[in-house]
Amino acid sequence: ELSAQEKQNLVQQGVEQYKQGNHDQAQKNLEFAQTVFPENYAVPYYLGLIYLEQGKRSAAIAQWRQYVAMDPNSDNASRIRKNITLLLREEAQDSARLAIANEAALTSSPAAGDTVAISAFNNLGSENIQPLGKGMAALLIHDISQVPDLKVVERVRLQALLKEMELGTSGLVSAETAPRVGKLLKAKHVTSGSLADLEQENLQIASAVVDTDQIAIIGTQEAQGRLKQFYDLEKQIACQIIEDLGRDCDEVPAEFSKIHTKSMPALVSYSWGLNYFDEEQYDEAREMFQKNLDEDPEFELAASALLATPTSS
Repeated sequence: ELSAQEKQNLVQQGVEQYKQGNHDQAQKNLEFAQTVFPENYAVPYYLGLIYLEQGKRSAAIAQWRQYVAMDPNSDNASRIRKNITLLLREEAQDSARLAIANEAALTSSPAAGDTVAISAFNNLGSENIQPLGKGMAALLIHDISQVPDLKVVERVRLQALLKEMELGTSGLVSAETAPRVGKLLKAKHVTSGSLADLEQENLQIASAVVDTDQIAIIGTQEAQGRLKQFYDLEKQIACQIIEDLGRDCDEVPAEFSKIHTKSMPALVSYSWGLNYFDEEQYDEAREMFQKNLDEDPEFELAASALLATPTSS
């Protein structure tokens, strides 16, 4: 066991070695420091730098996520969040290309039964709610991710694959394309759906869960109600999806029930932000995320998106 001072000296030694260019020895000392001094946030910060220089992108992302969680309000954390976003996008693009290249092998093997991909909803309604389908899907991804034994494909991974499949940045997956998308993502289940505002007062949401192995719809979901109560309709769809995946919606963690926002203008701005983000128009995305926070300062998903979105420069 090391004393508190010895632990601190070990970290300082590793940091100094990194700054002096002795990255191999810095890595050894910092990796050891992480086992004996895990609460020190300088360790994951510098290990992330070292791993990134070595081309170990996933390891760098993991370290930097740990750093941001430990020191969330620092200037470095703000910069690192944006770097993580870019690295995740690069990783998703590489993964998509690899999946396409190995499609024959992926389609011949069963997909992961505990994994589901939530696609954007096709807007069949008015221009007033364009592109609400992406925002609604983002809410569902967050909520369904609360189910402990379900893995939900990250939105950025799905978007990268659809782009690689030359399906554009709409995020839309049809019942016909869902089996292929699921196989390439190694997800047994993929959702496909649509929404429409009826006479601009009511909202109707419909979706289906597709089993990518059986190439069949195993459940459909539908919710209809007042447009201004969209947040209740989203929870209804989420619960139906969870039930159709064989889980009990009554047993999900309390975080599932949290209302993200009750402001439709905020959700529409958030959806536009996601759309700009997917097109790599980061300044426009940040502007939209800020706009929806002006509408609803308590919209946490939007706040997180704003923090994570890089600047175009």
